[in-house]
Amino acid sequence: MLLYLAKRLLLFIPMAWLVSLLAFALSEAGPGDPVEQSCLGDNSGTLSKEDYLLCARQHNFDKPAFYFALQARAYPDTLYKILPLSRRQKLRRLIAQTGNWPAVQQWQKTLDEQHRLYDSLSTEQRALLDALDKSDRLEEIANRLSYLQKASEDSAGVHLAKAKEALSAAFRQMQSGHNFRALYTPALRWHGFDNRYHHWLRSLLQGDLGISYYDHQPVSEKIRHGLFWTLLLNFISFALAFAIAVPLGVRMAVKAGSRFDRRAGLLLFGLYALPRFWTATLLLVFLTTSYYATWLDWFPGPGLGDLPLSAPFWERFVERGQHLLLPIITLTYPILAFIARQVRGSMIEALGSEYILAARARGLSERKLVWGHAFRNALFPLITVIASIIPASIAGSVVVEQVFAIPGMGLLMFESILRADWPVVFAVLLFGALLTMLGLLVADLLYARADPRVKFGKKRTR
Repeated sequence: MLLYLAKRLLLFIPMAWLVSLLAFALSEAGPGDPVEQSCLGDNSGTLSKEDYLLCARQHNFDKPAFYFALQARAYPDTLYKILPLSRRQKLRRLIAQTGNWPAVQQWQKTLDEQHRLYDSLSTEQRALLDALDKSDRLEEIANRLSYLQKASEDSAGVHLAKAKEALSAAFRQMQSGHNFRALYTPALRWHGFDNRYHHWLRSLLQGDLGISYYDHQPVSEKIRHGLFWTLLLNFISFALAFAIAVPLGVRMAVKAGSRFDRRAGLLLFGLYALPRFWTATLLLVFLTTSYYATWLDWFPGPGLGDLPLSAPFWERFVERGQHLLLPIITLTYPILAFIARQVRGSMIEALGSEYILAARARGLSERKLVWGHAFRNALFPLITVIASIIPASIAGSVVVEQVFAIPGMGLLMFESILRADWPVVFAVLLFGALLTMLGLLVADLLYARADPRVKFGKKRTR
């Protein structure tokens, strides 16, 4: 068994690396400027140029994303050094339209040189230059240059006319110097180990998941606080679901076609069809308030109660247990319905097998026949289900925790998405992917435990 476990763990190493690549790629594709988000957090305002550059260096945003990059030859290999991010994206779009990086670079340099004229320009003329600096389409730049031409003719100063001439010359060079071949010629650029993914992966292996954009708290701390309640809810719901579903599914299979089987099957089908968010909302509305009827106010409202940590343990246990009862019910019933149906189908197939008929002919008791022979062979489809139930239940707790205000991983995920707190979002996604891998590992180990004939990578010799 230990050798089997070691081989499975070695197989999961490349899978975990692929998961880390996907999580990092998603974090890079997140909307917004990560430099401003990481340094401003939940504060409004903007960063100065000096603060922006300092923040970018502190969080490695001035480094390449990966060890190498496969991109068109028209793009420079140092484009990642251009900050802020909005300027880099603008230059990237201009290169995509011209394929001429030197001309685009000269255009940006000419624009930057015009900032020394700001003191001698009117507010309207400054707005024209700012609009030009933000333009990322050639047609848009041409139109705004025509407005600048008109403004320079109406102005008595010579500074704006000189600026217009310099900008027009740089624009003509960029517009006429198309090099579309470079846009379709691939180039492989090696950036080395000093890149964002390498630093992120190294920090991840050390247990550092980054810093929250919203409140600048360590992501690992935020997840650790939410992980306890999510695991507690799901562990209890798993235990209850299996404790009820397995005997129920076996009894339905033994009495297949009977009135009990039909009624239980209809009930399970109805439970499985109920959406969790709808059931959670109904339970919260009808069973935690006296708005509809005084006798329906059975449970406390959302949250975990108001008792402090200094309160006696038993009082806190009772209060939080009352708050957790409805969320546990909401998480349990879909798992219960699904597992019971799976157990019933597997048991019906096992009870109809020839070896069961032979065992019954030898006079074995019905209890030993069902639980000692048929149930053991019916475990395999149930084990397969376990690998998918674990991550699906964690995902389902997002809605339940949000409705009942349970401070678990689900509520943390929901609030982080609303706040665009992407380090937390993708850390939770990474955790969910690792849970999926853990479910697969548990299923493999249960396979090997249930049937010693299961081998890794080779067949059993006779």
